Amino acid sequence: MRPGSSTEAGAQPIHSLAFRVMRLCRPSIQIENPLKFFPEDLDPAHQEGDADDLADVPFKNRTNMTDTTEAFGIGGMMVLPQSFGTIYLGESFCSYISVGNYSDHAVSSVGIKAELQTERKRVVLFDNSASPLPVLPANGRHDFTVEHELKEIGAHTLVCSTVYTDADQERKYLPQYFKFTVANPLAVRTKVRHLEHCTLLESCIENMTRGPLFLSSVRFEPAPAYTATPLEVDKDDPQIP
Repeated sequence: MRPGSSTEAGAQPIHSLAFRVMRLCRPSIQIENPLKFFPEDLDPAHQEGDADDLADVPFKNRTNMTDTTEAFGIGGMMVLPQSFGTIYLGESFCSYISVGNYSDHAVSSVGIKAELQTERKRVVLFDNSASPLPVLPANGRHDFTVEHELKEIGAHTLVCSTVYTDADQERKYLPQYFKFTVANPLAVRTKVRHLEHCTLLESCIENMTRGPLFLSSVRFEPAPAYTATPLEVDKDDPQIP
């Protein structure tokens, strides 16, 4: 059965196209393992053997340093992320999307759409329906990037779909779904104390990520029926060290 033809009733059709998606995020620094060192630092009596001795012991000097900078274990290489990782509220979701023709024939009139779906709404990130690709040859691909600021917590679905005309002049529709979860970077814990004429509220903000966060401002906004007075330390008070 050739790609692009339909299977028996009730079965899924075979498609010529397929999507590949990779999240675009900062690469990490490659750490060399094991760490290198000067042999004489461990054994002052150490002496380099001759070439014949070294040839009989493979990788004998793989941990030997040739320069002091190698002691850091950090080379000049960067490593791309090997998994989707964790993404937090407020970050920009950036993704590299590739739609490829994995058949042995060309397809035509290729319309591509990428949407980000949440529990509340669906946002179009890319749509070339107004000017579809005239032809996508065999083993060819079309690449593009999308970006969107994340403003909701919870499940998100990147919906990539394409409508195209196969070699047998059959119009086909292919959707693919890529799911991920947006986490909250901060956790807020509160304590309330009710007094005679006022209520004291203590708030604790906890960083739930694996890295440091910079808070430019923190503000408490009370309900319309209340007024809030922040209890702050007076830096100009001479009694405060």
